[in-house]
Amino acid sequence: MTLRPLLLLSVSLILGRFAAAAEGPVGKNHTFYVWGNGIPGLQVFYDNGAAVFTDYETASATDSLVPVKVTVTRRQNAPPGRERMGYSFSAVPDLSAPVSNAATKSPPFSSATLFVSDPTSTTHNVGFATEGSDLTAARMGGFLLSDGRIFVVEETGRVTPSLYCAFPRKENPKIWDIKWNVTNDVPERADGLPVTLRVVKFPYKEPERARGMGTMCQTGPAVNSRRTVNG
Repeated sequence: MTLRPLLLLSVSLILGRFAAAAEGPVGKNHTFYVWGNGIPGLQVFYDNGAAVFTDYETASATDSLVPVKVTVTRRQNAPPGRERMGYSFSAVPDLSAPVSNAATKSPPFSSATLFVSDPTSTTHNVGFATEGSDLTAARMGGFLLSDGRIFVVEETGRVTPSLYCAFPRKENPKIWDIKWNVTNDVPERADGLPVTLRVVKFPYKEPERARGMGTMCQTGPAVNSRRTVNG
């Protein structure tokens, strides 16, 4: 092989890598994780339509919690400069997840779509919409991704700066309900905790250091951890 074909091949490979990097986390086999103060990165589960997070020990002992695999899609022909603002996230049950009883669970859904309440709503819900779900004032697409972190884009194009927030369940404080836009309003409860919601490729490889997450990201997801989010 002559030098010119080698150079062309090298340039093609480099351009291919840049194109893949620009594409972002599009495709199958992703999952959601949550970071926060004292939360090292815990997986998000489907629970009767709600988005919750907990440790795998609690998930294994709770029949209603279903692990999910996520497919990330992006709106085609997005306006220039807004390519990252057209993401949506569809989920299917992940019966191969590291939850001891995942393979024996009977998923109550075949596919679902991540949604958040519209900025004009006062419900602050974050969950998974399935067929027959009440989607009044719900946002299922148009999310922005920055280093995998999920932000909400309003119709005006403004990125809502508020964080997600989580609240422990009174009946089981190891399970946390994820809410959105609470930190810009009066807190629903005093035990609310600001969190960061992120979509990552699975299986997740912990980085050498947390980049761009500040104090909200202290370590990588505890894939096999038995640690609970409340200590």
